[in-house]
Amino acid sequence: MITQRRSCGDYLKLYRAQTSRLDQLMPGDPDGHGRDPDGHLRTVSTTLLLALDAADKCEPVGTARLGMDLASVLDPAGHPVELWETKAVTAFLTHSAESGRPETDVDMPGLTDASGGRKVALLLDRFGLVTFDEQDGLREVRVHAVTARAVRESNPQGHASVITTAADALMELWPEHDYTNRALVAVLRTNASIISQHSAKADDVLWHLATGGHCVLWRVGASLQDIGMYAEAANFWQEIADRSLRVFGPDHPNTLSSRNNLAYAYESVGDLGRAIPLFEQTLEDRERVLGPDHPDTLGSRNNLAYAYRSAGDLGRAIPLYQQTLEDTERVLGPDHPNTLSSRNNLAYAYRSVGDLGRAIPLFEQTLEDRERVLGPDHPNTLDSRNNLAYAYQSAGDLGRAIPLFEQTLEDRERVLGPDHPNTLGSRNNLAYAWWEQGRYADAFTAFEEAAGSASRLFGDAHEVTRQIVENRDTAGRMIAEHDDT
Repeated sequence: MITQRRSCGDYLKLYRAQTSRLDQLMPGDPDGHGRDPDGHLRTVSTTLLLALDAADKCEPVGTARLGMDLASVLDPAGHPVELWETKAVTAFLTHSAESGRPETDVDMPGLTDASGGRKVALLLDRFGLVTFDEQDGLREVRVHAVTARAVRESNPQGHASVITTAADALMELWPEHDYTNRALVAVLRTNASIISQHSAKADDVLWHLATGGHCVLWRVGASLQDIGMYAEAANFWQEIADRSLRVFGPDHPNTLSSRNNLAYAYESVGDLGRAIPLFEQTLEDRERVLGPDHPDTLGSRNNLAYAYRSAGDLGRAIPLYQQTLEDTERVLGPDHPNTLSSRNNLAYAYRSVGDLGRAIPLFEQTLEDRERVLGPDHPNTLDSRNNLAYAYQSAGDLGRAIPLFEQTLEDRERVLGPDHPNTLGSRNNLAYAWWEQGRYADAFTAFEEAAGSASRLFGDAHEVTRQIVENRDTAGRMIAEHDDT
């Protein structure tokens, strides 16, 4: 009424006209006893259509409805305003708006660059359709859940392209490495989950792409794994594996990838009884479908060796690691990240059987190569630094081990955060090294901090938590006994 300078009487006439229009868009009892039992959605939808009609006449002309379609499939709690400035959203708003304009109106003022999408968000805020609050961190643009539902209900067949656009936009915003902006990634993950739910109600549009499934689905799973949410990752990959099997069949590369990722999640939570058979079956299928030298097949071979090592079966792990390293160097080259991972894993297996003469030089070379290829703060580089420190400790060289453990813990806290599983591992390793050095009080404090992190990450019943708590309690008893003597 304010923006269009309408009287109450004029607005009432428009409201009644829109109610008739709504009966065509959303058939059902106008009192809400059919489609909308509470009656609220129809009222919201009527006022929504009035606001959209008015907003669509403002610059950028013809974009308000499109913008609300986009907002309606995202998290009502909010998303970054930068999403409106992505190439995907700009193209969607420009193309879709132009397709609905008269042929003589070829110019789209305000949508010639990335700032156009931001103007649409501001327009929707001006009409009260969304809330645009630049002070609200990474959730600057919000829409009420009832409003979002009304948008979707009033256009039930028109959301396939909207869902795909929203997914594309999230991928544009997603950082290459989650640890560089954990807060942003958390918001993106939530929005991706909401989009996936709407996709399931829209003929699974994210699963019917020529690529074999939208990459945002895989990014969510990888993100959960990367930040150490292993139980959530296992649940997610189980759902993805089931869906991929139904849509694409058992031998599709994405089905095989989802099964590999599910096995990796099982391994991460210590469920080797399910991880190893699934790794074995996935490797067999990848060798048959993709060939023995395909990078995914090499990855499966490496993962199976890792699971064997985790189970203490080094007799099968080491030969498999050796073969994988040889094949990976030949196929991908010596500096490929997968080759560096294979080299690191083989060194770890050597250390596990006490062959430090081969383990330490291989760890040292891998650390040097990862610092050069990946950079000093890459999580894999931090892993190499931790592993080398552990090898030095195993060799009794605490003079080199402890400074490296201390540096790795500091770097992991800064890069990954204090409660990441790898940070927990560093703190636990440093506590052991301090204990061996006779710094009992420092060791006890570190064990205590590690126990708190493990409890938050895995729960009190998890094997990792129980082991660290046992270490802490043992350290406490030994300190008390030492004080009594």
